[in-house]
Amino acid sequence: MLSPDLLLKCFYYLFMIMISFLQTSHGKQSPYCSPSACGHIRNISYPFRLRDDPQHCGVPKYQLSCENNTTTILYLGSQNYHVQAINYENHTIHLTDPTIKKNDTCSSPLHSLSRYDLRVYSPYDNMFVGHAMPMPTPITFMSCPRPVSNSALFLETSEDCFSQSGNYKSHTYIRFGDLKVSDVTNYCRIDIMAMSSLRVKDENNVSLSEIHSSLLYGFELSFLRRRPLSCRIYCSCLLPAYIKSAICRCDELSSRRDSRRELFVEGLKWILLILSIGAGKPLVCLFTHFSC
Repeated sequence: MLSPDLLLKCFYYLFMIMISFLQTSHGKQSPYCSPSACGHIRNISYPFRLRDDPQHCGVPKYQLSCENNTTTILYLGSQNYHVQAINYENHTIHLTDPTIKKNDTCSSPLHSLSRYDLRVYSPYDNMFVGHAMPMPTPITFMSCPRPVSNSALFLETSEDCFSQSGNYKSHTYIRFGDLKVSDVTNYCRIDIMAMSSLRVKDENNVSLSEIHSSLLYGFELSFLRRRPLSCRIYCSCLLPAYIKSAICRCDELSSRRDSRRELFVEGLKWILLILSIGAGKPLVCLFTHFSC
């Protein structure tokens, strides 16, 4: 049987360790701050943050910029895109390329953006996991020294139109939709790649005005990326009826809350065990009405 002094010391040290850990954990400020606003985007909240927000707000990799308090900007690599909307219900952000001019059907993007770029270099995804939404359609600008043989896949543009973007070639084409390697023939070269979430009636029969409208509309990306099935206990896993794979959203804040809860429970177990040993009684006696 433990002496009263030793039992009190054990209880004291365990209690102080738990208090110290809880104070350290609570000292980290929550990333869930009051919503920010910029221009017509009035609800910029977790996981997003503005550059001037307090450092603990939001997630750094989802940082946005506010230009002249009128335009919300997201940077993908070195290129900036204007944020048109953020939908927190289906976890999408709607972006447009500011280099596309509204009244100029010949305007084209100055920088490429493809599905590969998103998967490798950004926290965003072009796959809408958990929501029945189509992926953005790729738009490819291609130049060739000679006419292509499979011209049905492409829209040929005039030299004058395409040369306005500073990229004059003898034959210029635009492909709306997926493009295979075998489709790029006759020493053709891909100049620019873009994306659009605007649907067209027939991808194999589009006009220049339809492509321009698609570029003006921009594209939507998901900020809910695919997670592995092996989530930790504090992650919430979604399994909609129309998909076959689980989606796990791991919340760092809930992770800390659950860790503190687990530590608290473990600490109580040790305290009760020491008390029961010190009292010379089995642990079960502390939870029953029977005399031991």
